[in-house]
Amino acid sequence: MYYLGGLSTQFSSLKDVEWEAGTRKEVTISQGVRLLSTIPNLSDESKLTLRKKYGVNSWLIRVSKSERGHAHPIGHFFSPSKT
Repeated sequence: MYYLGGLSTQFSSLKDVEWEAGTRKEVTISQGVRLLSTIPNLSDESKLTLRKKYGVNSWLIRVSKSERGHAHPIGHFFSPSKT
């Protein structure tokens, strides 16, 4: 596993997902947050180099929550690279 430092991404969409709760659906609470983001773009040459020289064929993305100046990992997800 290789770590590519200095890469950042931005959210292209952020949506709070609401959920009606209670016997009469009288309370609306947050079910979670839906995020849409992109993986940093790499040139085709860079992707080929990563795949052939280092065997990199996917992204492992760590999602962290920042709280009081500290990042707390809350999960990871896997995405195959498109080469």
